[in-house]
Amino acid sequence: MNRLKLKHYARLIKRQVLSGRKFNKNGFVKYKNYLKYRLCKKNEIIDWNNVAPVYTSLIITKRCNLNCSFCIVKDMIKEKTRDYDLSTAQAEKIFQHPMIKKSLMMMLNGGEPLLNSNILEIVKVAKSFGHLVGITTNATLLPKYIDGLIDAGIDSISVSLYDSTMMVLQDNLKKVAAKFPIRINKMIRKKDIADFTLVENICSLARDTGCYGVYFQNMIPSDINEINDVIFEDNQQYFKVQRLINRKYGNQLLISWPGVVAKTIRGSRDKKCRMPWWLTVVDAQGNLGLCCRYQEGLYGNIFLDDAGTIKNDLNWRKVRGSLLSNSPDIPAECDNCYLLNDSYASNI
Repeated sequence: MNRLKLKHYARLIKRQVLSGRKFNKNGFVKYKNYLKYRLCKKNEIIDWNNVAPVYTSLIITKRCNLNCSFCIVKDMIKEKTRDYDLSTAQAEKIFQHPMIKKSLMMMLNGGEPLLNSNILEIVKVAKSFGHLVGITTNATLLPKYIDGLIDAGIDSISVSLYDSTMMVLQDNLKKVAAKFPIRINKMIRKKDIADFTLVENICSLARDTGCYGVYFQNMIPSDINEINDVIFEDNQQYFKVQRLINRKYGNQLLISWPGVVAKTIRGSRDKKCRMPWWLTVVDAQGNLGLCCRYQEGLYGNIFLDDAGTIKNDLNWRKVRGSLLSNSPDIPAECDNCYLLNDSYASNI
């Protein structure tokens, strides 16, 4: 298992122990399921009654207070509707689902999750069900909520950093990092690694504000116009920048680098993505998504689908079968996605 992954897990478990919150029966079920997941063979059909997905991305709102052009869920948040703001009653219903019950990590996402006025109660409910609970936020509202999140039992906080918020968030990051360990998530594009400066500025910001690490992400294009922003495997400048940054900041920060997009797929060993096995993406209405490229309506609904078909219908089997196949063909959903070749980011 990757060294960075082990450190991240150790950090989560250490916080759980130091908080005084005991591992209840629900928690043990989730750790047992996680171990079974790591050991089990991946098949086209998953028997989630035996081994369920171990990570849940819970979309608790589709509203956001930013408008980033490259957002991979920008189509989802266009309507700015409150109909998808998760209530505590909906949260309890989701947490009680037999598949979700076994999920170890519960990551609260959006949109901007802190726009949901039920956020603190949702964290408390998730903790009562034995989940490790994290939140991914743009941090514009984080100082207002940090004390409440800590009291509610939050386990991890990831801050999505954008070019437009780098300077604005300096004070916010300092205030929050002084109270709770936070990690910066930053999507980098081909143009961002054309020189050393931008990536270094991100790392120096993380270090100077007290963040413990940086999680870089490759561009996932939402349309053909964004392909030129993707970092492909033949980009030697990317590997040069990676070496320089690790040399300068590797002893000060926990830095994770994204996989690059392969230009040629030779067979199953090049298709490393395991998201269709380990991840459940679900919104307030129970709609399921395949991965972070959330597409409502295509992959079922945990409230409406019966136990025999949930996450195993034709769309799911087609994607899983393609990822396992020795054929160089890939699902259309995986086209130009770096997670296809990234065994770290796509297989917690």
